[in-house]
Amino acid sequence: MRSVIVTRPIVQADNLIHILRREGYRVIRAPVLEIVPANLPMPDISCAVVVATSANAFTGQPLPMSLLRLPCYCVGGSTAQAAKTAGFTQVIEGASDGAALSTLLRDHYSHAGVNILHLCGRDVAARAKEALMSTGLTIVPWVRYEAQLTETLTPEVQAAIGAGEVDAVMLYSSRTAQHYMDLLQKAGLRILMKRVHVVTISQTVANLLNPVDWRSVAVAAQPSDAAMVQALKDGCTACEGDHA
Repeated sequence: MRSVIVTRPIVQADNLIHILRREGYRVIRAPVLEIVPANLPMPDISCAVVVATSANAFTGQPLPMSLLRLPCYCVGGSTAQAAKTAGFTQVIEGASDGAALSTLLRDHYSHAGVNILHLCGRDVAARAKEALMSTGLTIVPWVRYEAQLTETLTPEVQAAIGAGEVDAVMLYSSRTAQHYMDLLQKAGLRILMKRVHVVTISQTVANLLNPVDWRSVAVAAQPSDAAMVQALKDGCTACEGDHA
């Protein structure tokens, strides 16, 4: 049975773990971030549109009903599903990243003169923030969560890597990827990634990795759990074919 390290925060990993186990993978939990609700009040400003670039935006305190009536634009299927679960009835999905979402917003609202509420983390991904601000629209941030870095990989994870029991790692964000590599370096295990496949949520995340550090690097076709697992399957199959 192939073993896969899942680096997603515990509160987000259930769906991914379910899909992996259904496909016959052994899952090794190794969350490198902990999502903590910020519990800050909603900005006192009228907004006509809501934007969410992470499913984490819907953790913590429930959203007011007045907000749930507004259209909510989301990056990726996981974020869109979280928006629906939170109570939004007008959920618009389809943007693959912050840049694509910005184009969509600009096309729909550049002449409307509306305020757009961005449900975000304390450390918003730089590219997503830059892309949203480039629209020329009024973007109002509401910090909903913060992602706190873990200090070490657990002994169980280190033992699995050291014993050569890990076949693949899944990385869902630039911050996760960088911190995971830092933790590997700290534990003296980075060299062992040369025999491990890695799957990333986007090309942006993949660009942070040095291909020579890994057996293979695969990028999901879409930012979703299902696409990540499919990229894992395709990447492992292609690599096995190359070594056949």
